[in-house]
Amino acid sequence: MGLGLHGGGVASARFFALAGARVLVTDLKTKPELASSLKKLAQYKNITYALGKHRKTDFTRADLIIRNPAVPNDSEYLKIARDRRTLVHTDVSLFLQLLRQIKKPPVVIGITGTKGKSTTAALLHHVLIKAGKKVMLAGNIRKSPLDFIKIKNESLVIGIWDLVILELSSWHLESLDEHKLSPQIALITNILPDHLNRYSKFEEYAKTKFLISAYQTKHDALFLNKNDSVSRSYRKNKKIGKIIEFTEKSIKNTRASLHPVSIGAVLAIARYLKVNKKLVQKAITVFPGLEGRLEYAGKVHGVRYYNDSCATQPDAAIFAIEKVKNSANTKGNLILIAGGQDKNLNYAKLALCITRHVHTSILFQGSASDKIFAELKKIDGETRCLNNIRSMKEAVALAKKYAKSGDVVLLSPGAASFGLFNHEFDRGEQFRILVK
Repeated sequence: MGLGLHGGGVASARFFALAGARVLVTDLKTKPELASSLKKLAQYKNITYALGKHRKTDFTRADLIIRNPAVPNDSEYLKIARDRRTLVHTDVSLFLQLLRQIKKPPVVIGITGTKGKSTTAALLHHVLIKAGKKVMLAGNIRKSPLDFIKIKNESLVIGIWDLVILELSSWHLESLDEHKLSPQIALITNILPDHLNRYSKFEEYAKTKFLISAYQTKHDALFLNKNDSVSRSYRKNKKIGKIIEFTEKSIKNTRASLHPVSIGAVLAIARYLKVNKKLVQKAITVFPGLEGRLEYAGKVHGVRYYNDSCATQPDAAIFAIEKVKNSANTKGNLILIAGGQDKNLNYAKLALCITRHVHTSILFQGSASDKIFAELKKIDGETRCLNNIRSMKEAVALAKKYAKSGDVVLLSPGAASFGLFNHEFDRGEQFRILVK
């Protein structure tokens, strides 16, 4: 349910097709919208499709349903299946369930949080690989864990892994809760307002993040950010398993723009796993970074361009603006490309940050942009603001027009991408292509 464009739906359909199941893929998107995903499944003759709609009868006939994490957990169609006691999984919860069939399964490290979970997961994977560990990285990082296993002759076949790192969204955690599953090592980077278009209030969203450790045993560990007030408040409610606090850290001369949360988190888990500290620090300095996270996109006519398209909420954009503006390399003005669709978030702090640091802001058409524009009008600042921009081509052309040698152009939207773009990676890719 929900083929999507990020690869998780494709991996699930392929996994069961290879296992010999009869697979039905259903998605509200149409065939043209899903063309890139459908192409990857074209060779499998045991997959059928119901596209552009969901049919109630499909949910009464299924033996097992794999829902895309973006599908709301309270969907009326999932209720039909659950009323018939049909199992509903995400690819991640199914993977953890399947690991229980193995005599000596790998240790699972689950990483969640509002900001920095992708970078933390990728950085930890990089560090542990450098330390000689056999490590698998999957989850919300656009790689399904089902890509790493298969069923052959009704038996599970899995690679030889010491550790499995899973980046977990709040929607993955809902499914883990449904099946009473937790990773042996859990980490929460931070908890900040996000996805309030999906959750009725911030407390509900925060509660979902804490599900990552709900079914840990006394032998397991939960890592919490000492600087995060919401995480600190949870500590006294944790009944089972160890709690280990980590602090934000900085390491000089890193290749990537790393948030101190990611560095502190990775140092703490590496210490827990008894990995040599000097090796860890050296590995961090050569980490290349991730696509769409303060990614250097190039220098044109003396203007540097950065792709931070994965900043989909205000705090992430604030971090990027301050990081770029405070860089020793930034001598000139900062031109910001931002905005998009709102997730029922507050943009007052971002507007204040823009007023302090940004020379020209270019805002995409969307409900979040309208909020940013309204907040900027309340502040007596000198930032030039261009609102209601309808394409990346128009945004980059305007940035080029107003930027001069020594300036920086930063794409850091602080908002969701839907409407003008397929997803945040499509938004970032369009930016990179136009810069080139």
